Amino acid sequence: MKLKRKITGLLLLTLLLNGRLLASNDSSQYKLRPMLGFSLTHVFFKGIKLDGMLPLGQRTLLYLSPEMYNGQLNWEEVGKLKGGGGNLGIRYVFWKESDHQKVTLGFAHLSYGLSQFRINLQDYVWVDQVQNGQNVIVRNKTDVYKQYRRQSIDFLLGLIWRGPSQLYFEANMGVSSKTVRRTFSANYTPTYLNDKYSWSYGYSGVVPQIGFRIGYMFR
Repeated sequence: MKLKRKITGLLLLTLLLNGRLLASNDSSQYKLRPMLGFSLTHVFFKGIKLDGMLPLGQRTLLYLSPEMYNGQLNWEEVGKLKGGGGNLGIRYVFWKESDHQKVTLGFAHLSYGLSQFRINLQDYVWVDQVQNGQNVIVRNKTDVYKQYRRQSIDFLLGLIWRGPSQLYFEANMGVSSKTVRRTFSANYTPTYLNDKYSWSYGYSGVVPQIGFRIGYMFR
């Protein structure tokens, strides 16, 4: 009888020690760190987009992302692009896996974005002129602009992987709902509205989204 009690006690002690060991190595206990990232995909659209993430809890990150656009357009049309904006949102980390050297985070992302783009170019406008004592309307080529104000709501699922160094790599995919308001120079009605493709500056609608980022995970 005493032997059975001893064996039972040893088994309970072993289970208790194993439980504590597993709890100490449980990846769900990994504490989220602040992160600063850079979007690789925005470079193709003449943009620079930074991602800042601050922990709000064990599984929640505050997401702040300013962006700036500046460059010469030569594909859809010829013109000078300038713009800026940003996103504010939340990331919920639903999966965490870590050891002493590696960290993997699975997250769901929801954010609101506000951006503005301005394209300066030369194009034709209708103007009033006096020719031979008569008022006529003619087309003149002059400096004009097209301006787009875009609001967006993004929902993404993604993974963040950090190796032995503090550098991390992120891949995500999801959908974005975009609403754009357009304004143009006076007397200017462009034939091309920059809304042909889902990645165009003037496109409105729900579009798929894929992103890749690199960044630094603070200790």
